[in-house]
Amino acid sequence: MTGLAYDVSKAAVNRFTIGLAEELRPYAIAVNVLMVDNTVTEGWSYLNPAADKSSWYKPELWAAYALFVASTDPSAYTGRLLTENDLRTETARSKNFDRQ
Repeated sequence: MTGLAYDVSKAAVNRFTIGLAEELRPYAIAVNVLMVDNTVTEGWSYLNPAADKSSWYKPELWAAYALFVASTDPSAYTGRLLTENDLRTETARSKNFDRQ
């Protein structure tokens, strides 16, 4: 549904993230990607008008995940391509994470 150009650009961003993370690691600057899956947004709902959105994620969850990633130690947490499953596992270990 998304097309070749979209898929190739996503792959490029993922590879760019890994390379940039390595280049910036000595400066304690983290570079990570949140691999957002079906999320209830106007755009995604428009592209999928007949879809059952009951199992889709809410944007607030991804905002909470972004805050979690941004608050981690950049020298140790960089170059990651983070899916919702990865983030659920990692945040489950954190006592300060509010999943909402």
